[in-house]
Amino acid sequence: MRLRHLTTAITATVALGLGTAAFSGTASAGTGGDPAPLAPACDTAALNIAFDAKAVYSAPGEQIPVTVLMKNTSDATCSLHGFPGVDLKAGSDTWSLAQGGGAEDPFNLTPGTSARFLITYISWEQGSGTEFKATSAVITPPGATTSVTLPWPGSSILRQDGATNPGTYVGDVTP
Repeated sequence: MRLRHLTTAITATVALGLGTAAFSGTASAGTGGDPAPLAPACDTAALNIAFDAKAVYSAPGEQIPVTVLMKNTSDATCSLHGFPGVDLKAGSDTWSLAQGGGAEDPFNLTPGTSARFLITYISWEQGSGTEFKATSAVITPPGATTSVTLPWPGSSILRQDGATNPGTYVGDVTP
């Protein structure tokens, strides 16, 4: 029950725009037993962050999910929770993606294991609106202060950064 209250409080904090926090406390082990202790938040240097090479892209005008994998390459267990920061870059233009959905419970990431999140975007097609020709994605893991920059693997995006409910957004990190 304490974890549910912690999750509710954290979700409310994020919803108020106060950012993603590093967490300490407990996480469910998924076995129905005692909760497992939650490790310190994963530092960017402990993670190998990459786009999934198996990504499938659709036709222009469709909503496309792109998977980002984060592998713990350190010798220590760390934890993840919430939404990564994702800024798409096109030359000197930057688009900070909105968060979509609610955050899952915090979880531990043991050495050698991976977590993932989705960047969902609407591919641009002629006449559909403003084209955003992304060349890279700047990714900051939840709870971290440093980022990595990866070449954008997708097509041009329908720019919706002013939309109330954009079809281009970042999802939360899941095990």
